[in-house]
Amino acid sequence: KEMALDYTFKLSELLRYQVGISGRETVPVDEEIAFIRNFLDIEKLRLGGRCEINFTADSGDPMVLIPPLLLHPLIEHALRKSLGLNGKSVINIRLTSSREVVKLEITNSLPENPAYKNLAGTGVEMLKKRLTLLFPDKYTLHTEKKTNEYELVLEVRLGKNHSA
Repeated sequence: KEMALDYTFKLSELLRYQVGISGRETVPVDEEIAFIRNFLDIEKLRLGGRCEINFTADSGDPMVLIPPLLLHPLIEHALRKSLGLNGKSVINIRLTSSREVVKLEITNSLPENPAYKNLAGTGVEMLKKRLTLLFPDKYTLHTEKKTNEYELVLEVRLGKNHSA
């Protein structure tokens, strides 16, 4: 019963955030971090012991502004990419931000038997288009596939309009 209440509360927070950001071009990075934490907490409840999710966030300036839901597609992609039909997956996510840069680093395991076989990467491709529109020549997105691990690093250099 307590877990159901916690799950319902976190889900309502996610929905409230999504409704609250409609029409907003930017949000404080701390609001985005809270959204990510709630999303990951729900995923931890849903996946149980099948997936270990580690998330750290260090916002040097909590009033740095970023476009809403900018980072979420990469986190969701890492979750899908790491889930297997057997074995435990591990995802490590580190988000750092300052007045100049927002950096997201994700490392996730790659299972031998993936639960999602056809990940075309449409979410990542759409994000690249969005980044190119919002931050032309001001971002880097590096990915590297290793034997049983996938690494992603997104670095966005912020302009003058991204601080409250």
